[in-house]
Amino acid sequence: ILFKLGAVLHPWLLAHDRSLLVVSLVECGLTFAGIGALMLWLDASPVVAVIVAAIAVSSSPAVLIHVAEELHAAGPTIDTAEALVAMNNVLAFVLFSLALPVALYDAKFSIATVVVLPAYQLLGAVGVGVAVGWAASQIANRTRAEDGHLRFALVVGAVMLALGLAVALKVSTLFTAITLGVASRWMQGSSKLTTVAFGGGGDVFFIILFVFAGANLHLHELLAYWPLVLAYVATRTLAKCMGAYAASKSFGRPHKQAVATGMLLVPMAGLAIGLVQTTTGLIPELGARVSAVVLASVAVFETFGPPIAAFAVRISGEAGRALVPDRSPDDVPPIGEG
Repeated sequence: ILFKLGAVLHPWLLAHDRSLLVVSLVECGLTFAGIGALMLWLDASPVVAVIVAAIAVSSSPAVLIHVAEELHAAGPTIDTAEALVAMNNVLAFVLFSLALPVALYDAKFSIATVVVLPAYQLLGAVGVGVAVGWAASQIANRTRAEDGHLRFALVVGAVMLALGLAVALKVSTLFTAITLGVASRWMQGSSKLTTVAFGGGGDVFFIILFVFAGANLHLHELLAYWPLVLAYVATRTLAKCMGAYAASKSFGRPHKQAVATGMLLVPMAGLAIGLVQTTTGLIPELGARVSAVVLASVAVFETFGPPIAAFAVRISGEAGRALVPDRSPDDVPPIGEG
């Protein structure tokens, strides 16, 4: 799922449409500041506040992709939301990597570990993703146009190889997958490797993710921390929606599409769970405090996220448009065009 999301984010996209970068920085910055301030106000330690705020920046690609496919949605709002979700997850991981040295130092790790480990996990993941993406693209460029089934196998093989190398080298599997998608999109040439359709079998990946997410949620934490969880959910939802709406409107985005874009960024799941597990694996005591808030909040976002995303798709006017082959791409102006 992260590979598919990363494939949306071509590196040159930000150079040609800087409004995407502005919208992402505004809503991510507002989310990080809002959640950080909330946690400090609730007497959490600065380390917990920064880690939780970094994780809050992430958004769920699975909910967006699956709801869009289920409603046969297509258009500028969906394209913009997919790019923003990809950027959210990249920024969340970067912010988490920047906050990790503080957490390691607070946990009395050596200076060498504090400095080297976060940089190694981040840069190592980028290296693995780019290397496997280059190899897969070279192979894909030697396939014929009618060999779609071979490119499907190549995508699955590339993801498995990248994850295997990430585990062996002890770098982030999450960031490796999304980097693989970005690198494959960048270097795919005429093979169109990242346009491979997963078909009905792709639903299996979503089922696995949601079962995995459910297995990591604990009802007793939700009941024990419900006031904090509600405050967290409300603050993050407002920050995402208000930040995306204000920034989108400043670039001439129509009202309904600006509202829908913000709402599509609200769901949170896979990457958040992965970052919590990373924290717990490195610093168990800190991970326990972070997971109590984040995993309980994910339970709420996973429950209400899909209906919110479906409502957003419908008010954007793009539901069902993937079934209309002759629709005009100019029906709704993208961000940056009035």
